[in-house]
Amino acid sequence: MLSIILPAKNEAPALAGLLPRLRVAQPAAEILVIDDGSTDDTRALCAQHGVTCLSSPYSMGNGAAIKRGARAARGDLLVFMDGDGQHDPADIARLLARLDQATTWSSARAPGPVRPGSGAAWPTASTTAWPVG
Repeated sequence: MLSIILPAKNEAPALAGLLPRLRVAQPAAEILVIDDGSTDDTRALCAQHGVTCLSSPYSMGNGAAIKRGARAARGDLLVFMDGDGQHDPADIARLLARLDQATTWSSARAPGPVRPGSGAAWPTASTTAWPVG
């Protein structure tokens, strides 16, 4: 399963357009918005679109939001996108295709799962999506 993680702080206007586009582009994906202390309608907007929203009562920063999202995700593949809409959801399919090529290439050179920091050859096709497991 694919999990798409979006750290967001006061990004409701951008999420209003982004969440439906994500759902169309990746209908089977788990979508997690990690609300970093927003004071806008981020939580309500996520509920309206059937998206899981994990909220913090105050801002803890982008790094903490990314870690929280990675821990909460149920997918075996994680994609991180900014909640401001700067990334095109259509790019996820291209990223996954490149990752499939990279995984095939890497698995021919290294036994077991290939993870960052494992010392195994990891191609540079993608640095925003990692297989988990």
